Amino acid sequence: MTISEQAGSQNADAIRGLIERWTEAVRNHDRKAILADHDAHIVMFDVPPPLRSKGIKEYSGTWDLFFSWHRPGDPFDIRGMDIIAGHDVAFAVALMRCGGTNPQGEHNELDFRLTIGLRRGNGRWCVVHEHSVPTNAARGVPFDTESELEPARSSSRPRSERPCSRPPRAFQTPRGVKNAQGKLECHGEAVMKTLFEHAGGHEALLRFTDMFYTSVLADPLLKPLFGAGRPDHVAHLAAFTEETFGGPDTFSREMGGFAHLIDVHRGLKITEEQRRRFVELYLAAADRAGLPADGPFRQALREHVEFGSKVAKQNSHAETDDQLHPLREVPKWGWPDAPD
Repeated sequence: MTISEQAGSQNADAIRGLIERWTEAVRNHDRKAILADHDAHIVMFDVPPPLRSKGIKEYSGTWDLFFSWHRPGDPFDIRGMDIIAGHDVAFAVALMRCGGTNPQGEHNELDFRLTIGLRRGNGRWCVVHEHSVPTNAARGVPFDTESELEPARSSSRPRSERPCSRPPRAFQTPRGVKNAQGKLECHGEAVMKTLFEHAGGHEALLRFTDMFYTSVLADPLLKPLFGAGRPDHVAHLAAFTEETFGGPDTFSREMGGFAHLIDVHRGLKITEEQRRRFVELYLAAADRAGLPADGPFRQALREHVEFGSKVAKQNSHAETDDQLHPLREVPKWGWPDAPD
């Protein structure tokens, strides 16, 4: 076995273990474990409406309907699975069977096909895409399986109308070679750098964070949250942003990771007005620091701070762990979805 084949086999084993842990968590209704290996920006195509969910919060919410039918210990089993694993991108395809009990006490089972897309970052695999399609019409489940099966029965459906389970471009990390302009290419298509690289790397993001933090400490609305500031706050916030944008994982390895963020926001009772002001100052600092002004980067930057500030606000009001946002690790941010 070559080194490459050995690495592929090890990756496949790691992914198989991840998916088996996930199925066990589903059987036990352990939502925290269900979300543990899923990307913050996961995109899922599902059997019941709304059919498509985007982001960890929406993904977490999709399990409410399923758990109204499936009881802890009911079947949620892998009947067969194949894994194709590269260096940092992988796909798993599986035949699954799940079971549940309707309000009349009748037990029903549903077979479905499952496709899972994964990406590796910072030494661990993370699920970025799921796509489920039923293979039999089950009665008594709390959603319609007949309509989902109908497209598969029609051989005349145009290719352009068939559902596609390919992950959005923000999650694609193909390997390739550099073209004459220095951009990475894979099968002739240029692949964007990470947000971290595009922003200018560590020095640029540290400068930006320092300007932002200075403005926060001087703002009357936000000062009650930050007080006189902390000497290590700029370094921590910069490291968090770098890791989120695809840079080094220093924040998770050396600065307490996401658990530290949860702890520092507990009890702050952040208001919506304060959250919006935080976002405003963040984007203004990006201008002053000279971060790239192109539309895709600024859209990603805005989405990043909007999402992060909403998570912080929710956690600041949580009185129990159950009230915390389900995110438990540093989110990995990519470029906005682009049309093919």
